[in-house]
Amino acid sequence: MLQRIRKFTDRLLQIDSAYMITNGFWLSFGKIMSMLVLLFLSVAYAKYLTKDVYGEFRYVMSAMGMFSILTFPGLATSVMRSVARGYEGTFRDAAWRMFFISFGMTVVGFGFAFFYFFFPQNISLAFGFVVAAALAPLVEGLGTWRAYLDGKKEFKQKALRNISGNIFYGLLMATALAAIYYGHASINISLAILLGASYIGHGLPNIIYSIKSLRNIPANAPTEPGSLTYGYHLTLLDIIPNVAYNIDAILLFNFLGPSTLAVYSFAIAPIEQIRTLFDLVLTMVFPKIAMKTKNAETTDKLKGAIRVKVLRSLPVTAAAVLAYILAAPVLYHYLFPAYTESILPSQILALSLIFFPLNISTSALKAEGNIKKLFIISTIPPVAKIAAFLVFVPLYGLWGAVAVRVAGIILNYFLAFFLFQKKLAMI
Repeated sequence: MLQRIRKFTDRLLQIDSAYMITNGFWLSFGKIMSMLVLLFLSVAYAKYLTKDVYGEFRYVMSAMGMFSILTFPGLATSVMRSVARGYEGTFRDAAWRMFFISFGMTVVGFGFAFFYFFFPQNISLAFGFVVAAALAPLVEGLGTWRAYLDGKKEFKQKALRNISGNIFYGLLMATALAAIYYGHASINISLAILLGASYIGHGLPNIIYSIKSLRNIPANAPTEPGSLTYGYHLTLLDIIPNVAYNIDAILLFNFLGPSTLAVYSFAIAPIEQIRTLFDLVLTMVFPKIAMKTKNAETTDKLKGAIRVKVLRSLPVTAAAVLAYILAAPVLYHYLFPAYTESILPSQILALSLIFFPLNISTSALKAEGNIKKLFIISTIPPVAKIAAFLVFVPLYGLWGAVAVRVAGIILNYFLAFFLFQKKLAMI
């Protein structure tokens, strides 16, 4: 009976369910554990932090997220692709480069801290940026081990490491919240403690797991020619999308203050967790996609397979979105009673998830390596999104940000699907 169900699922969604179940169990288990930790912390944030403190915390994290482009994150994608093709030495070269390059974030972060020191009303941000900038390389510069394990298809190992790392992070953040709440810390001290705990909570596991992964690579492991250059190209293409991803939080903070940003962040948080859960599928299929984009013949077959997968997956994501929209009021009233104003924005933001199956084309584009297509997908949607944020956030505030975010995500999905199906000369 189970065998018949599996075969029916394979035919319906055009997937290898045995592969998905074997590898998906560990990825899903790891993600669920991570979501539980984040849910626990979100409830604690809502209960023990003021909206101003949480809003400033999100602002510094968004600004540092924008600066993370200085770590050349595109190298992680090139590592995953190269390792999947048998070039494990690429990870060693990329990991060291990303770590040393990541100190560029430190320089920029210190610059922002210096700027805010001249504004007494924002002195808490100065302290926050000092802490974040000093510790950023441990997080942004040492996270390539995940791409290495993805390329090796060692999803169980990745899940176990993520689980232990997230538990450590959760305990450290809980300790920080207790110190802030029971110590009646000022906003200056609160922000510094939160950011320090956040970066150390992610950074220490990164140090341990990066060393372990590097030790597993033979000294004579081959490096794929051109892989690092491809990673640099991906990073350049990711500059504008990176700005587009973080600019909404920065604009909301500067135009409407930290409290509005806190409300917006709580509206986005559940949607991003659901999206990350959906992303597990893309993580699992990327190594297979990388193998199927080696030549024109296999790439053409992949295009047809993706069309079928997308059409058959859309009803599944639509049902998931409907379930969330119906459940959101109850979840917020019980878990985040201080943020019930986030309910409607969150429900609207969830609509973008309906078209998530189209996002498999983004993974296919990266695996294919067509720089012309990647340039288009990395410029048109984010440029339009940035321009729209600059217009609609000052005019319509929170609702302007919500509308632009939903429209931008959907535009990106459809354009990625169109570009992968279309033939364009390689650069």
